Amino acid sequence: MKQGGIFLPLFFLLFSFTAFGQSVYKVNYWTDGSVIALGYGLSIAANAAQYSIINRRCPCDRDEVNFIDRPVIANENKAMDIVANYTVLLAGVFPAVLDYTDVGLTKPFIEDMIVYNEVLAVNFGLVTIAKFGVQRPYPYMYRKTTKDQSSDPSDYLSFYSGHTSTVVSSLSFAAMTMSLRHPEVRWPWRVAAIGGLVVGTALVLSAEHFTTDVIVGGAVGAAIGILIPGMHALDSQWIKNIQIVSNPHELGLIWSIEI
Repeated sequence: MKQGGIFLPLFFLLFSFTAFGQSVYKVNYWTDGSVIALGYGLSIAANAAQYSIINRRCPCDRDEVNFIDRPVIANENKAMDIVANYTVLLAGVFPAVLDYTDVGLTKPFIEDMIVYNEVLAVNFGLVTIAKFGVQRPYPYMYRKTTKDQSSDPSDYLSFYSGHTSTVVSSLSFAAMTMSLRHPEVRWPWRVAAIGGLVVGTALVLSAEHFTTDVIVGGAVGAAIGILIPGMHALDSQWIKNIQIVSNPHELGLIWSIEI
């Protein structure tokens, strides 16, 4: 087969949905741009000033770690750390690639990417506030037995897991976007769930995060990846799936989706 015979079908595959691309989000360039700038700016500023903000206090007492998280301290699977990092990388580019394949380089694609950047910016902003507010040492820091003032400030930013929240928020955004544009498509939600489980498990096995770090990170990431696209959605049908549960035994929100 000639070279053109290989690439021509791929070209049409990438642009096959372009003619059918439709806007599913309403964006305000000034408002959304400000939120994006604030989220990214907060993260950059805090990390730039981390040496003056973080209290490098280890060695730390293992007894201060709750019984759920304490077993994680002994984990040392370095391969899982690599798995976690690549999972974050793949999850970060997945929404853009999926969206481009769906609608091509169109106005809806630009709108989607603005909302996606807002998801990431809010995620980074909230992660930064939590990490610098709590200053929880990573699990591996509890293996140190001597005072180490040369430790990096980033060694004290365990809670909550930014890797997990980023993976889950990114993949949840992709699933929300596909569901709004193609209600019959369900598989992106499964990808989001699998991605969260993979990165969370890898981080715990490598002692890069405590179990509670990844649980909270996953929950916050899911909330961001669902609520922010939902707030921008032109079709508010998704809101009808939210139910308020209120009785003497429980109070909360339930959001149901068929996958």
